[in-house]
Amino acid sequence: MGLAFNRKSAYRAGGLSVTDLTAAEWCQQQLAFKLSMKWPKEVLETAAMQAGTAHHALLEAEVSTKVELAVATREDAWAVRLLNMMTCLQQLRVLGLTREMFIFGQLERPCNEDGAC
Repeated sequence: MGLAFNRKSAYRAGGLSVTDLTAAEWCQQQLAFKLSMKWPKEVLETAAMQAGTAHHALLEAEVSTKVELAVATREDAWAVRLLNMMTCLQQLRVLGLTREMFIFGQLERPCNEDGAC
């Protein structure tokens, strides 16, 4: 069962994230509901989700050392993201793999008022 919606008004403010784009790989219908309806931001964490989080932490620990930093401003937070990106790119170049890399960007064309992209 698919949902029909206007492309521009269907997505939440702030645009799409990489998670939004890759979520379709595992459940297209859930993604359609998530993008077209206002779901609560708080999600109950199941045992499977906790196991997945722990597994991802182990995989990330194989290639990097986590360092906790105190950030005071939004600029500091972005600086940390950018430094992490640079580290991940270096890992990718040297090791051929990286984990949990933050990426951002813009899709090629924004949607028009009529919803055409």
